[in-house]
Amino acid sequence: QQGTAGAAVRMPKAAATRVGRSGVVRWGGVAGVVTAVFNATEASTAAGYTSSSSAAAAKSYSPHSAEVDAAIALCNKRIELVGVDLYKVTQEVTDAVTVMVKSGHMGGGSIEDVITASDGVWELFHAPHMKSMSMPFGVNFKPVRYVLSGGQLRSDVHFSGPAGASGWLCSAGVARASGDNVVEIVFDSFWVAENGGAPRDNPVAKDVAQAGDRIVNSVGRMFFLSSFSQFPVLFFDRDAGICVFQFTPLNSYIAAKLVGPVPADVSF
Repeated sequence: QQGTAGAAVRMPKAAATRVGRSGVVRWGGVAGVVTAVFNATEASTAAGYTSSSSAAAAKSYSPHSAEVDAAIALCNKRIELVGVDLYKVTQEVTDAVTVMVKSGHMGGGSIEDVITASDGVWELFHAPHMKSMSMPFGVNFKPVRYVLSGGQLRSDVHFSGPAGASGWLCSAGVARASGDNVVEIVFDSFWVAENGGAPRDNPVAKDVAQAGDRIVNSVGRMFFLSSFSQFPVLFFDRDAGICVFQFTPLNSYIAAKLVGPVPADVSF
């Protein structure tokens, strides 16, 4: 499927991504370590990717100022040039995200409306804390992708690191309203996949989990911090395909771009 950012969005197909026992067990050690590092940032990146397909909540209810329109155009132009890549953010993009946050635009609805309108595939293009935390370890996360559908949430994140280590870190759970303009994220399943074009489906949900899958799921659940699972949504515009929210412990603004609809074959 072709996303609005111009890059194909490839989602899991069980027949193409099945991993045997030896592959999963071999991955257990590496994936456990990377999952532990990633989960320090994972909970902080999922909450605000809200906007998209529900006609009732998706329309914009008030016009933007010229300054906000310019900020949106700058971000979208940058994404057209370099793709959805949080490691290629410029100061101009950071300034544009700040302009959007200051506008406080939320599409005219409540946080429940925003979640209802959240169905779609989102990828991060601005996450300063994630960039600064991963680079010292020589780890790169791209894409950082979230799929939302009816309040269900799935995260698929490709990582590459030292010594050629690479693959997918995946998790699934729910997104729900928690106070004024706050989204709570609860992940309850975690799994990994070896490097490839697309991640695989949740082996626990599919009841095909091997020993390595169960270890990874246990490690992920252990390192998921519920205390970091609530996030204020600061800007939301379905038409622009941009949402910004805040990781409050580090006062970090996280911005995501809508890149496509929910794939027909996605599972949570």
